Amino acid sequence: MDLEELKDYLSIKYEIQVHDITPIKNVVKIYTDTGIKCLKRVKFDKETFLFILSAMTHLIQKGFNEVLSPELTKDGEMYIKLDNGFGFLTEWVLSRECNYLNPVDLKLAASTLGRLHRCSSDFNPIENIDDRIIWGKWIERFTYRTLQIKKFKSIIEAKNNRTYFDRVYIENCDYFIDEALKSIEHLKEADYLKISLERSKSKCFCHHDYANHNVLISEDLKVNIIDFDYLICDMPIHDVCSLIIRNMRHGNYDMDKAQYIVDCYLKTGDIYKDELYLMNSFMEFPQDFWQVGLQYYIERLSWDEERFNKRLTKAVNDKKDRSEFLNEFKHSIII
Repeated sequence: MDLEELKDYLSIKYEIQVHDITPIKNVVKIYTDTGIKCLKRVKFDKETFLFILSAMTHLIQKGFNEVLSPELTKDGEMYIKLDNGFGFLTEWVLSRECNYLNPVDLKLAASTLGRLHRCSSDFNPIENIDDRIIWGKWIERFTYRTLQIKKFKSIIEAKNNRTYFDRVYIENCDYFIDEALKSIEHLKEADYLKISLERSKSKCFCHHDYANHNVLISEDLKVNIIDFDYLICDMPIHDVCSLIIRNMRHGNYDMDKAQYIVDCYLKTGDIYKDELYLMNSFMEFPQDFWQVGLQYYIERLSWDEERFNKRLTKAVNDKKDRSEFLNEFKHSIII
């Protein structure tokens, strides 16, 4: 439906009068007689959508105030059907994106993540989506991704005319394949399957996309976490490792900052002693190198070559600093 049809549709479905709407990325800003609203739109199938919505509802019911509550329709539903998916309405919060370079913002983000994980415990989803339940699947997933890197290498070897991206990627394939295999071996040595099985009893989940633009901060430093589209049921350290890596990559590897993130997280969340080596092993896997290869050779994203080249260059240039950081991390981080 076009914007005018959407205005009428929302006025019919909700107890509001819509005056104007403005699309902004994957949401729509709704101007109504009762204030400004936000329409979150998703293109998932109904089962996946309900899985995500039930997780958000679970957090709210557990007292996690840093997630926006969906408003009910006239029929008492938490969501509406859209042409190509589903949507739900929340308040529009005046806020800014979290700045991970700001220690105050980073502290808020890390401590909020800890609360999110604690409140996520005892989650029993309405729908069980296999690819969202990944307890004990790190080794399986990393093994598959390692095979994909090898496949990317084969694709390049079969080419007669290679791009700059091809040449740089294949030059670094063997190094990153070795890193991937080390990650898998270290997970096995650290009893990953046993620890993951034990942790799964908590029935918690991860946000799985804890980027700074999904952590919103208001003027009075109130935090709101948005965009649970990639939510998974897994060990909380998955999110913690991702937050650390987001703050370390691209020449910014800093053990003091990593410890700061861990300390802030531990004020509200839990990391067990036997999970520290798992964190190190998880971060060993060359996620950035694998992902840009996937985007270039399989997904064939509609980026220009320069954007792909920049992404690859950052991943490759990180090799030395990343290796030194990981070698120190398992010996230096205190939990």
